[in-house]
Formats: sequence, C-alpha cells, structure tokens
Amino acid sequence: MLHSDEMLMIFTLLAAALAAALFAPAVGTIPFFRWERIGRKIGDRAEEHCEVPAIASPGHTDKEEAVIRELRERLQGAEPCPEGLLAQLAWSRALDVDAAADLWRRHLATARELKIQDVSDDLVRRVYDAGFCVRSGVDVDGRPMIWVRLALSVPSTMTASQVVKNTWMAQDATLCSGIDANRRGICFVYDLKDVGLRNVSFDPLALHAAIKGALSHPCHISRVWLLDAPRIFLLTWQAFKHFVPSSIRQLVCFAETGPGRRKISQVCSASELPVYLGGPPCFSQAYCDWMFEQLHGRPQAYRVSKLQLPVPSRRMRGRSGACYVGLRKVLRCSCLA
Repeated sequence: MLHSDEMLMIFTLLAAALAAALFAPAVGTIPFFRWERIGRKIGDRAEEHCEVPAIASPGHTDKEEAVIRELRERLQGAEPCPEGLLAQLAWSRALDVDAAADLWRRHLATARELKIQDVSDDLVRRVYDAGFCVRSGVDVDGRPMIWVRLALSVPSTMTASQVVKNTWMAQDATLCSGIDANRRGICFVYDLKDVGLRNVSFDPLALHAAIKGALSHPCHISRVWLLDAPRIFLLTWQAFKHFVPSSIRQLVCFAETGPGRRKISQVCSASELPVYLGGPPCFSQAYCDWMFEQLHGRPQAYRVSKLQLPVPSRRMRGRSGACYVGLRKVLRCSCLA
C-alpha cells in the first residue's frame, strides 16, 4: 500500500501542469525543477510503507500501540497531539515515529504561518455550500472516499488558508471513523466533468500555500481517481507525469463514465456512489453537515473553539438588536475569562 502526504499535493501538480500548458507565463515564477523536487520528496515518503493487516481489527495492533505510546510521550508539551489524532498521525508516516513527530511540529508551524485558525467554521460552511464535495461510501478495496465535483469549485473565490482548512477538515472527518480507515487510507475521487479554467488556480502564491498545507497535515492517502478528465488534461498529464515519481503515478488512476470506457465500477460499487450518480439516499446529507458531525467533540490543533450564538432576527434589529449584540459581547467576554 502506498503512503502519500495528501491528494491536494497531487492535484496541485496536475493543476500546475494544466496551467503551464495553457498559460505558461502565469506560473513562470515556479520553476519546473521545483515541481520535480517536490514530486521526488513526496515519492520518497510514498515508498515508505507498512503492510496493512489483512483482517480489519477494531483495536490497535501491538506495533500501532507502541508507536502511539511513543508519540504521546514525545509530543508532550504546550501543544500536544490530541489523543484522537495519534493513530492518524502514526499512519500518516507509515508508523515511523520520528517522521510522524516531525510532521506534527510542522503541522503546528504551518497552521500558525497560514493563520488557519482565522478561518471561521462559518466561512468553511459557506464555501462548502457550493456543493463541490458530496457524500459517498468506500471504494472497491474498502477505502473511505472523498468525492469532489471539481466543476463546482472556484479557487479564485477562496483564500489559500480557506482551501487548506477545507481540505484538512474533510480529511480529518474521513479518517476519524476508526483505525481501519487510517490503515487503508483515503481514496480521493475527482469528477472532472465540465471542468474549466475557472476551476484551476493560476496564483503562484496560492499554489505555494496549498503545497505547504498538503505537506504538513497528518493524512494517509492511498488512491486517487480522476473521472472524465478533459482531453487537454490527459495530454498535459502525459507530458508532465515524468516529473512525478513512479510511486505517485501508480497512485493516480483515470476513468471515464461513458459507454465502452473504463467503468466507474472499478472505483466503487453502485451502492457506494454519491446520489448525483445514482447512489443510495443514505448519501443525500449535505457533505458539510456530515463533516461537522464527524468532527464534533474531536479537537483539531488548527481550529479554535468559539461560542456560537444565533444571528439576531429582523425583529430584533434596532434598539433590541443593539441590546442583543451587547449581550453577545458580554457572553463572549465571560467565556474567554
């Protein structure tokens, strides 16, 4: 099984390749040797792998327990890793204690540098309202899937910090289901149907921040599917894939949903598909609502717990509204004290 930092890194490489093919000057400030170096760095980590237990276990193996225990001891201090994230952190580096501990420190540093905590949960909800993430089940090998309709995502409407936090939360929500999810890793599925230039970022600074976020989050990605990729996308991938290590190329798979093509059944069974592709009603819940439910009560180092009070209604505006806002401030100050 392959171990990669994160799907965002892979898609950033694809997006950068597409950008270079169409608008080379837009990404001229990012030399190709840097993309090659980044790909090699990810590939080296992907080649570090552990054998996943053949039978899913509700508990930890002896090896996992030993790694989690050592990580707990090493990361004691002002910003320890939350208990519920230790297994996820361990598998994000294939049970390598040294690498996992280093990743956690880098994760905290990146969260501060990108000011991820300044991105409110309300803003995350607003972004997800676009519907680019949809609920789905597991792939043919039992990996939990994150299914993205890329044509509904417009990077230009989001800051780099928003993109990073959105992705981190989706990954954490997917992997918090249990140890088996962390062993198997996430399967990202990107539906590229009707994707256009507006769905790709050409901002070098934003791409740099996205890469930094991708390289610093504890997450195990083991498969990436790209559905119905446009011809120019496929041609660009063929041209630029040589900059990516073979371990990463094996991670990425292409499929088309049309007749006579590589069928979507190779991704997952019909009962695991999202609703818009004929999946069952159990996946009709808005992805954002599901994500926040999964993360409820599970601390993340990049999120700040804040008092959430309702927004005053129209009838409470004016003098009464002013009193209500004042009450909100008093309550917030009391909580902070």
